[in-house]
Amino acid sequence: MNEIITALQNWNAIRKDAGALISFFNNLEGFKLDMSLFPVGVPLHAYPAIKDNALYFVVISEDYDVESPSDELEQHCFWMECKESLMNSQEITEEDALSRIDTWLNTKIEWINDITQTDLGIYQNFFIPTYDLLPQTYKANFALKDGLNPSLKAADLVLKSQSNLFFDTIIGEPPFIDRKKYYILDLL
Repeated sequence: MNEIITALQNWNAIRKDAGALISFFNNLEGFKLDMSLFPVGVPLHAYPAIKDNALYFVVISEDYDVESPSDELEQHCFWMECKESLMNSQEITEEDALSRIDTWLNTKIEWINDITQTDLGIYQNFFIPTYDLLPQTYKANFALKDGLNPSLKAADLVLKSQSNLFFDTIIGEPPFIDRKKYYILDLL
């Protein structure tokens, strides 16, 4: 669990450092999310992490992101390495999904510079509801969508299924829906 905590602390250390964030996100599209690793219908917590000078997401089911012995907690955490390219629950159109992904690809540097100037900085977690997801591997693309603040896009992950359906279920946090459900953050 020490490796996970250190990697999450590494992310927290750069959450307001635009230059460092840009260097980590440069050329990355997202990560593969293997839903067969997690209980069906239970939301996931996807924590960004820096390990071996690379960007990862440590993903855990909300059911297991609770106070428990370190070895038990660790066995329910899965490392998802961010990739430059990926193989090809609320469904969204392909046009909307591709627009969000394109917005990320074309404006991520400006967005990172803007988001790091806000009080909250960049996200600490993605909340991923799973009620519409099957036990298969999804392509989780970085994306930006319209948010509550019209002048600043909201961080997003667009999930693409093996049958080319797109899902929009993800919420970047903070602000948290329910902060007490994120035990791992208490360990930092």
